[in-house]
Amino acid sequence: MRKSIKFVFCFSIVLLIAACAAGNTPTAATKKFFNAAIENDSKAMAEVATPETAQLMAMFGPKMQEALAEEGISGIGDFTFSETINGDTAVVTMTDSSGTEENIDLIKVDGKWKVSMDMNK
Repeated sequence: MRKSIKFVFCFSIVLLIAACAAGNTPTAATKKFFNAAIENDSKAMAEVATPETAQLMAMFGPKMQEALAEEGISGIGDFTFSETINGDTAVVTMTDSSGTEENIDLIKVDGKWKVSMDMNK
């Protein structure tokens, strides 16, 4: 009986750690960022963005929301995602149903992936 309890406890801890790690991926950060953009939730965007990106989104977020609506994009379910990680940088490629791709740059800040947008791109 005691071994069963230990096994269940250890298995639960492993699942909890795996679930937490699964949420800290470039793709997860990108999905959270774009869900927040669609909902015009600047606080949620800022959680997964670099400070510079959060500033840009504060200025251009409503325009981005309008552009997404005009394109008929209602959520991240309209995309497929793939990611390439190179150390503390990553690129997530978002592909819509027509095959159009958009690359999103991310950097790791304090162990968390952050969307990093630049006005020059």
